[in-house]
Amino acid sequence: NDGRTMIVATEKADVLFYDMTGKLIKTYVGHKAPVLSVAMSINNKYIASVSVDKTLILWDPMSGKAVKTFTDFGNRVTGVSFSRDGKYLATSCFDGKAKLWDIEAGKVIYSYEENGMYISDIAFAIDASFLVIAPQIRDVNTNGARVFKAIEIVNARKDPGTAKPGTTGQRPA
Repeated sequence: NDGRTMIVATEKADVLFYDMTGKLIKTYVGHKAPVLSVAMSINNKYIASVSVDKTLILWDPMSGKAVKTFTDFGNRVTGVSFSRDGKYLATSCFDGKAKLWDIEAGKVIYSYEENGMYISDIAFAIDASFLVIAPQIRDVNTNGARVFKAIEIVNARKDPGTAKPGTTGQRPA
């Protein structure tokens, strides 16, 4: 986030933290299988990593210790993204589910399933007004991206059963 460091996912199940000269600053150990995606919160409070081991681990960047481990996944977790305010995490999964997590509560506040297709990545818009997921593409005539209004989802978190993608409750185009 500051342009002076970078985090790297590895096939050895570690997360590596480097400075821009290539010097290794810290190694985060806790996953049991390859790490597929990493992200750092904009306020540098957390690093998040997701893995083939079906976990999301939230790390303290300074101590290198795991703060929370999230395990509510049916398959390998493929992508992770922080909201700009650092209160929420979005994850994508090989089982076709995208989830929005309340970090402090450690709970899913919204879940979306992409009809069994795996989702390769997920991202918040810069203003956190929507989420974009990238499901597996089978049709060469479409990019397959799906867009969800994150603000609507977050506002519906008190009753997660009522959260719907988009404003009409229909599947986004």
